[in-house]
Amino acid sequence: MNAADRWPVKGNWLAINASSVTEDGSAITRPGYDLTGWIPAVVPGTVLTTLVANGVYLDPYYSTNISRIPDASKAGVDFYTYWFYTSFTLGEASAGSRIWLEFRGINYRANVFFNGTQLNATTLEGMFQRYLFDITELVDAGSENAIAVWTQPPDPPGVPGGNGGQDPNIGNNVTMRYTVGWDWVEPIPDRSTGIWDAVTLSVTGPVRLANPHVVTTVPGVRMPQGAQAPAQIALSVEITNASSVQQSGALMYSFNGVQFAQYLILEPGETSTVTFEEQTIENPELWWPIGIGAQPLLPLEIQFSAKGYGISDTAHIDVGIRTITSWIDSTTGGKVIAVNGQQLFIRGANWIGTDAMLRYTTDPKRYRDEVRMHAEMNVNMIRVWGGGIAERPEFYDACDRYGILVMQDFWISGEFTGPFPAGWSETFLSCARDTIKLLRNHPSLCFWSGGNETPPPNDIDTCLRCYITGQQQDGTPCTSGEYSACGSTGVLDGTRSYVSYSTSDGLGPGDGPYGILQPASFFNMKSCTFNPEVGSVGTPVYESLKLFLPPAALVDFPRDQTWNTTWAFHKYIPYSNPQQGQQVPCLYQYPAPVYDQIAAYGQPEDTAGFALRAQIVNYVQYQGLFEGFGSAMWQWYTGVMVWKSQNPWPGLRGSFYDWYLAQNGGLYGTKHANEPVHILLTQDTQNVMAINTTPTSFRNLTAEATIYDLQGTSYDAGTQLVDLPANRATPLFPLVVPSSIDGVYFVQLELADESNGTVSETIYWQTTTADFTGLAALAPVTLGASAVGWCDGATWHIAVTLENPAQTSGGTIAFFLQLQTIDPTSGNRVLPSFYSDNCFTMLPGTARTIAVDFNALDVQPATFPQLWIEGWNVSLAQIAVTWQTA
Repeated sequence: MNAADRWPVKGNWLAINASSVTEDGSAITRPGYDLTGWIPAVVPGTVLTTLVANGVYLDPYYSTNISRIPDASKAGVDFYTYWFYTSFTLGEASAGSRIWLEFRGINYRANVFFNGTQLNATTLEGMFQRYLFDITELVDAGSENAIAVWTQPPDPPGVPGGNGGQDPNIGNNVTMRYTVGWDWVEPIPDRSTGIWDAVTLSVTGPVRLANPHVVTTVPGVRMPQGAQAPAQIALSVEITNASSVQQSGALMYSFNGVQFAQYLILEPGETSTVTFEEQTIENPELWWPIGIGAQPLLPLEIQFSAKGYGISDTAHIDVGIRTITSWIDSTTGGKVIAVNGQQLFIRGANWIGTDAMLRYTTDPKRYRDEVRMHAEMNVNMIRVWGGGIAERPEFYDACDRYGILVMQDFWISGEFTGPFPAGWSETFLSCARDTIKLLRNHPSLCFWSGGNETPPPNDIDTCLRCYITGQQQDGTPCTSGEYSACGSTGVLDGTRSYVSYSTSDGLGPGDGPYGILQPASFFNMKSCTFNPEVGSVGTPVYESLKLFLPPAALVDFPRDQTWNTTWAFHKYIPYSNPQQGQQVPCLYQYPAPVYDQIAAYGQPEDTAGFALRAQIVNYVQYQGLFEGFGSAMWQWYTGVMVWKSQNPWPGLRGSFYDWYLAQNGGLYGTKHANEPVHILLTQDTQNVMAINTTPTSFRNLTAEATIYDLQGTSYDAGTQLVDLPANRATPLFPLVVPSSIDGVYFVQLELADESNGTVSETIYWQTTTADFTGLAALAPVTLGASAVGWCDGATWHIAVTLENPAQTSGGTIAFFLQLQTIDPTSGNRVLPSFYSDNCFTMLPGTARTIAVDFNALDVQPATFPQLWIEGWNVSLAQIAVTWQTA
C-alpha cells in the first residue's frame, strides 16, 4: 500500500439485529467470531435496504407495501438497532505510513470497532457528520481485519402524523426529518438507520491533509464572452502530523500551470491550518450558471512531501472561478443573486433526495442523471430542502458540471421547533461545521439557509451566521468569544450569504400556493417576491404508473375530486381545485377556481387516457407557472422555485420526472418556458412578450404570431420588429384572434434573427370555450420519419427527423407527440433517456430533428435500442433507426 491510496469498503458486509447478539464489538471483530445468522448487508444503505434486499419485506415502493412494515414508533428503536460487519485483507504499508478508516455518514447513533478495539470514546451521534479513525496500530497486515458498527435509529423516532407528520419528536434528532412522513411521502419505517454513506480506507504518510478551502474572487461585472480581467485565488488547508515525531517538509499546490509552496515544521500530533497568499489569475476561465456561460472546472492539486518519506498525502479540487454576491432588491424587496457581477433571475426547483431508502448516496451517475434533468429544464437553482439530507459531494459535482446553483438548507423545519433536548445544539453544530467544510469548495453552492420555514434556535442561528459569513445580522464581525462558543476558531466559509430560514431575508415572506391553478392565474396573482415554494401536480406517465400501482388501482383512476385509496397512499394531488387553493401570506390576488382539467380534454376511458391528459395538463401548468413569474421579472419578482421537481419514491404529486427517471409533460413545458431567450403569450391578457434572461442584448429580431384552426388553416395574428434588452421582460403586441375562430385553436409564436434563424418558438393550444374537448376533432396524422443512431462507447445517440406534410387545404396539426426508447431485449423503456424536445406539437408543413441520448450502461449488451412515437392523433409506431457501426 502506498501513500494517497484510497478505496471504498464495499461488498461483503453482513448485518444482524443487535438483540440477537450477546457479545460486544470487541468480540465480534476478533478472529474466529461465529457469524452464523448474519445476513448480507447493503452498505452504503440502511437497515430497511438490507431487509428488503434479503426478501424480509416486499418492495416498499409498490402499492401499499410500506404500510405493512413495522414502524419504529410502534416496534421500538431496538427493532431497527443493527450490527454491520465486514472483513478484508490489507497488505504491508511502507514504513512511516498511516492507515485511516473514514465514515461519511451514519444514522443515527453508532459505535465502531476494529480488530477487537472500540475506536470511538463516546457513542457517535448525528446523521450529517464524518468520522475519521487512525487504525495504523491495529491493522494486521496480511491477515483478515474486521470492522463492526453498532447502529441505532433516531430516538425518539417520532410518530407518523399523516399530512406533514406533525409529531415533533423526530426533531429531537439531527437527522432526515421527512422519515416520519409528509404529505408527499409515507413514513420510512426504520427512519433510514444504518451506514448510509461511503466507508473508505486510505493510506497517507506521517502527515495528513484535510478540508482544503479554495476561495476565488472575480471583481467587477463580467461578461461570459471575450478576454477577462484578472481574478484572484486563495487556498488554505488543514494539516496534521499524525506521527509521534517532528515532521518537516513542503506543502505545495499547483493551479493553472503555476506551483506554490511553503516549508513547514510540525510537532508530534500537531494540527494547524496553513494559508497561502492570494494569487492573481490572468485572463481566467470563469464559471457561469446555466443559460449565461460555460462551466470550466480547473484542477487544483495539493500535496505534502515529508522529509525522509516523500509524498505523504494529496488532495484534488475542481475549481470553478466565480464570485457570488447577493442583496435585497429595492423595487421588489426580494433577494437578488449575482454571479461574476451578472444579476440572475432565479427559476429554480425544490429537491428532496434521490431515494428515501438512501441507496444512491455514493452513485455519481444517479446524481448526474437527476441534475441533468434540471439542466434540461433550464433551471438555474436547486434548493436542497431542510427536511431531507445535506446533499452529497456527488450531487454538487453534478451541479458544478451543469451550472446549477444550490440553496442548501440545514436540518430545521417549521413542524419541529423545540424545545430541544440536552446535547442537541452541540450535535447540530458539529454536523453543521463538518457539512460546511465538506461542501464549501463547490462553485455551484450559492447560499445557505438555517432551515425550512422557521429559524433555528437563536444560539444555532448565531453560530451558523458566524460560520458562513463571519458577521452577525447587523453586519458586525463575529468575535473570538462567539466563535469559541460555537466550537470554531473562525469563519468556515466567508464567501456566501446566509438566511435564517427559507422564507426570510428577501425570500418569501411566505410560500405557496400549492395545487393546480389556471395558467392565466400565474400572470396576475402577484405572489411572494422570491417565492421559495410554489406547488402543483405531477402524475407520472402511464408506463411508470404500472410499476408501482397494483392492477385494481390502475383500473380505478381518479375522477375529479374522487380517487382510489392506493392513489391517495402515493399522495395523489387532484387536477381540480374548486376551493381556489390555499391563502398564503404574500398572495395579493387570489387565484381563480380550477375545475377538472383532465375532463377538460374529454373524459378518459381508462388509466392510459387519464395519464395522457395528465401529461398535457402538466405541460401547460408548469409552462404557465414559469412564464407567469418570468413575465414580471424585476417588476414583481426576483425568483421562484417550484415545489418540487422530483420525488424520493414513486409519488403522485409535484414532480417533473418520476423515481424511475422518466420525464413527464411538466419537464418539457418548463424547458420551453425557461429558455434563456423566450417568446410567450401572457395568458391573462393575451399579449405577446419576450423574456431575455441573458446578459446580452439582441437587436433587429422579428416577433411573429400565427393562429391555426383545427383544420390547419393559418391566420396572421401580429408581427413586430423588436430589440430585446439584456435581462429583461419586454412587452410586444396584443394577439389578434380572428372572429371566425370558435373552440380550440393553436397559437404559434416565433422570434427570428436577421438571418431568419429561429431564436425561440412557442406553441400554445387555446380555446374560446370552457374546455379543450374540440381536440377530439383533430384528424389522424401520419408523420414522415427517419432516424440515424450510433454509439460512442459510453453513450447511445439517435437523431430523428420528423415531417408533418402540408396538404392543399392546410393540413392537420400533430398534437402532443411523445418519443420513447425501448430496450428490445427486455421490452422495457431505456431510462433515463434524454430528448432535446418531447411532448411537442408539429404544425402542417413543418419538420423537426430531435436528438436522443442515453447511457450505454442502461441498455442490455449487444442490442440496438428501438425508438417509438405516439401522439394525441398519431398512432403508436416504431421509427426505423439506421445504426452506424464502426
